Amino acid sequence: MRLNLPTASLLALAALFSSAPAAETLLVSYTHTWKFMHPMGANPAVNDTNFDETWWLPESDFPSEYDGPEFGGSDNGNASNPASINTNVGPGPLGYGSVENWIGPHTRLLVPLGGGAPITSMGTPLTVPQSGNRKASYYRTTFTTSQLLLKPILRCMMDDGAVIFLNGVQVARVNLSLPDPAALPSYTSFALGDGTLLSVPQSTENTLHTIDLTMPGFQGTPGGLQARVLHPVASLPAGTHTLAVFLASWSASNSDQLMSLQMTADDGGINPVASNLTRHANGTPTNPADDTFAFDVVVTQLSGAPGTWNSSSPQHPAGPYGTVFRFSGFSVGSAAQINFSDAADPSLTSLLTVEPPPAPLWIGEITLPGQAGPLLCTTGVSPAWVQAGNETALQSNGGGSTAHLIQSNTVAIPAGGAAFSAIIEFEDNSPVSNFEESDTVEAVLVLTTVSGSTEVGILPAVYDRNSDNMLSGYGGPDYNTNRVSDELNPGAHLAESSYVEGIALTYAIPPGTLSASFIVRALNNQASEIFRVKNVRFARAGTVPDLDGDNITDSDELAAGTNPLNSASYFTATHTKSQNFIEFTFSTVPNRSYRIVSSTDMVNWVTENTTSIIGDGGIQAYTVPASIRRKFLCVQAGRGTNPW
Repeated sequence: MRLNLPTASLLALAALFSSAPAAETLLVSYTHTWKFMHPMGANPAVNDTNFDETWWLPESDFPSEYDGPEFGGSDNGNASNPASINTNVGPGPLGYGSVENWIGPHTRLLVPLGGGAPITSMGTPLTVPQSGNRKASYYRTTFTTSQLLLKPILRCMMDDGAVIFLNGVQVARVNLSLPDPAALPSYTSFALGDGTLLSVPQSTENTLHTIDLTMPGFQGTPGGLQARVLHPVASLPAGTHTLAVFLASWSASNSDQLMSLQMTADDGGINPVASNLTRHANGTPTNPADDTFAFDVVVTQLSGAPGTWNSSSPQHPAGPYGTVFRFSGFSVGSAAQINFSDAADPSLTSLLTVEPPPAPLWIGEITLPGQAGPLLCTTGVSPAWVQAGNETALQSNGGGSTAHLIQSNTVAIPAGGAAFSAIIEFEDNSPVSNFEESDTVEAVLVLTTVSGSTEVGILPAVYDRNSDNMLSGYGGPDYNTNRVSDELNPGAHLAESSYVEGIALTYAIPPGTLSASFIVRALNNQASEIFRVKNVRFARAGTVPDLDGDNITDSDELAAGTNPLNSASYFTATHTKSQNFIEFTFSTVPNRSYRIVSSTDMVNWVTENTTSIIGDGGIQAYTVPASIRRKFLCVQAGRGTNPW
């Protein structure tokens, strides 16, 4: 006896929901308007010592903190005058020279969100500095969001490298390396070069970087160069935001520059979540086909916007976000599907799909007074056990290292006790092996009295040969020679054979027991190894387990290989006497052996046949001498080919 009582786990929800992709909102297009400041060769920090620390500040701080060269003026600059500056306002893309590959036949990279013709020309051409002065240029812009947005994404083509600031934070670098994450770019910072450090010719001119600002670290690109997110941005609150871009060439004599950037974010969409999934038997627990199921749903607006939703369900056609609604009455014959949409923006939709929960496993009957009905399993039963048709059978071939649990509902026991019975079957259909030592079955009753609860092992001792309250396979050397060590092979079948064997479990639950439940813990690791638990019964005390009422116990029928559920299936033998001989004829079944034993006093018995008679499914005969006056004869059936 052990007091190691199992704890029933909670029923895992089978609710599966799929949401439509959140709508990607365009915040900054490739043709967005920027303020720019492009020196013709002089470092702007020479006359403004805090230039590198202020030019990228958010718009709220920029007017009071920045005192460098003008952004967004109206000066084209003079290439022959390095001290001059090209500054203005204009749409993107911005740059100068001929960026070789961005408008090639196979690299039309700047495609507007939602499709449309690729952008293949400069929106704002910049003045080209003299060779040797082609260094950095600077860009600023603002955009406004009306609600919280999620997962900001940058798509950019930077020839040759860039540092990107968002709301005064250095969020990403593209093809540009600085000493540490806190370092700021300066006018003399150069990009990683085409064919220099990375040996990827023209890679900056045919690579569109897609940068997920929610993901920190390096993000590779098809061109071989990389972007790096320094400070992840999970969301953008409602309000005005500032983008600032530092653009650098890979050398002061480089012939071209290009700054093209698009920014998007998700409006979040709507998200319905199902919970509290329940199944209802509708008064017919043995007919799971007419069951229905129900569940709770909470719909949220992921961007946090208030409002209401509409649904395709007539039960709840509309409702506010964040409120629990109960949806019920769905047939278990198929999944429930409900379409949800935002009441204000019908383009925001989500399809909720909820699979019906599994039916409680039906493993037997309760025939005790006042409790007649099906015996069901508790919630939390291992999913490796499944219903096997209308027969009250379960099977497990789940594998793993943790035993798969069956636990019946608790049954109230009458004051005078009760009779328990069940059948456990073992099937192995592998052509090369039978059960191994890692395959185990444990069967117990948990009996509760006023003193507490106790586990009682109920496996028959004839099969539990090592008395450990568990049946185990055998995986040692030479299986066939040692197959009797496989307790899950009661017929001692050879490793290359396939078989199904059942054993009966019986237990007299004593008076004074308040309640009982039946537990099986089983473990196997191959689909060719199957356990079944069948015909569990809690009946009146003294009831003999005879499921088919043919006056032959279930245990005897299983031993003989006949069907304990069929009253027409039982072992029969007839005899005829002729002079000094008696001829026995008897029905046989495969995987069983038969012998004739005799006695003159019904105390001492001897075997008449020296070789076991192997069953073949037909009628067989055996003749016994009857030379003495009185002789008692019996035909015995045993499991396997060598049971004695």
